[in-house]
Amino acid sequence: MEIAAPKKIKKHNVELQTEQKINVEKQTVIRSWYSFSTSVRIWKSTCLICNQTGNRSRLVYSDNVGQYPNWQWIDAGERFLMVFEALPERCITFDLYEDIPEPGEFHVKNILKNKLGVYDVPMW
Repeated sequence: MEIAAPKKIKKHNVELQTEQKINVEKQTVIRSWYSFSTSVRIWKSTCLICNQTGNRSRLVYSDNVGQYPNWQWIDAGERFLMVFEALPERCITFDLYEDIPEPGEFHVKNILKNKLGVYDVPMW
């Protein structure tokens, strides 16, 4: 019985496909913290709003922060992470907005867009 040799994959094509996938899946990362210890939770309705287009980039992932309805305790300065869909190319500034049906939402206005898509945003 003869065993067939494995097909060779062109490394260049794999690299190109990976690069294209990364470009398609751009995301915006917010690293945040409070200057005091507190219980925190965020709602799935938290979003980024482009001030130039009005486009809303939805929250796709979070880490080290409670998701509504659950609260999570964080110490002063402890970081939590929120990952959102990509902002539009035309975006220059955007708001981080927790769109919720009760008082106490956060709203950080006029964050200047950068090329990396990663932002350090203190809450209070």
